[in-house]
Amino acid sequence: MINQIAVTTHLALIAVQLLFIAAPPFSFRNSFLAGAIVVLVISTHIVGPSSDQVSEAQPYTVLWPIWLATLEKCITARNSNIEDSYWRIDRPEREGNDMLPFAPMKFLWVGAMMANRRLIRWNMQVPNVRPVRTKGTPAANQLPKWRFLVTQIFNLLEMIIGIDVVIQILLRSHAINTDNHGERPFNKVLLGFALGFSEYALQNIMYAAGAILTVLFNLCQPEDWPPLFGKFIDATTVGAFWGKCWHQSIRRPLTTFSNCATNLMGLAPGSALRYYVHVWIAFAISGMMHAQAFALLPLPSNLTRGMVATGTMYFFLWQALVVNAEDLIDRVLRTAGIETSSFGRWKRPIGYCWVVLSLAISLPWVADILMELWGIEQMRSSPTLAGPLLDKVWTKG
Repeated sequence: MINQIAVTTHLALIAVQLLFIAAPPFSFRNSFLAGAIVVLVISTHIVGPSSDQVSEAQPYTVLWPIWLATLEKCITARNSNIEDSYWRIDRPEREGNDMLPFAPMKFLWVGAMMANRRLIRWNMQVPNVRPVRTKGTPAANQLPKWRFLVTQIFNLLEMIIGIDVVIQILLRSHAINTDNHGERPFNKVLLGFALGFSEYALQNIMYAAGAILTVLFNLCQPEDWPPLFGKFIDATTVGAFWGKCWHQSIRRPLTTFSNCATNLMGLAPGSALRYYVHVWIAFAISGMMHAQAFALLPLPSNLTRGMVATGTMYFFLWQALVVNAEDLIDRVLRTAGIETSSFGRWKRPIGYCWVVLSLAISLPWVADILMELWGIEQMRSSPTLAGPLLDKVWTKG
């Protein structure tokens, strides 16, 4: 059943951002906007999930990166005017100031900024974004639209098939079909990596769908849609995995809020202590945001919000611990005159094993939560193409 009050609250949260930024600048506009966002976010948790079905409630739980980024803009905007701080690189600087308040063009500008979480081709684009390229195409501006669309369609199909195969393998394995799967470490690790891939694939599916629709109808150009994820071949450390390979959609707000906190603490820029505290704060905020998103879903009777928060925070704080440990080890080795390049060809294999081990330890904390939320029966009822083929393989095996 749909909770209309909850749905209205979520939609109001989006609308208030559009209206405030599209309005003419006025005193304390950013403060009023930030306050309205906080009140509405709290309200979404008071009114409860938007539906008693996970599949219907989930779309409203992924809106938090948008309002988190808007809060960050309220802090970083110069002169309390967001229009003075953000503009597209192929448009005049401070282009938002030249638009009439509440005009369709201003709303489109605000909507584009809110939807573009990495601020691709804006003056505040996040780092470590791969360029748009395909084989035989050296640069984005030479990329034909038809080739980009074909590539995105294949990416979309590849991810859909990937999720289908992973779910069907899980349903036929002992990872989720035995009563005591939670007591078997290997099964929990297998489940963790499977659900981790599913999250990766779902992010790519939504991204590819958006790219196809906007480019097809000339709302965007191919260069507006660089790959969402980096190259996993570069994930030789946990820090590189999160900083270069995983999507950078919430990097700006996490960095800004963490920098604000370390500045208030008076920690010296460039110091090791500031870096370590920065990492802890960034991952803690990310963990809290993910936990509050999970809390907006209808929880089964055997899963409490406390359990959701605990498992989620364990996962993200573990990442902070490992990233800081990596930096500390690197500093110790350099102090001892040992460079990681001295490991030669073993550097990458060692790094990959390290990252896999870290994820194998931490993924089960969130895998248990996701498994309870999704439910085995919901996985069994999902449409499949791979199921009949895998049945034949399992039968022969």
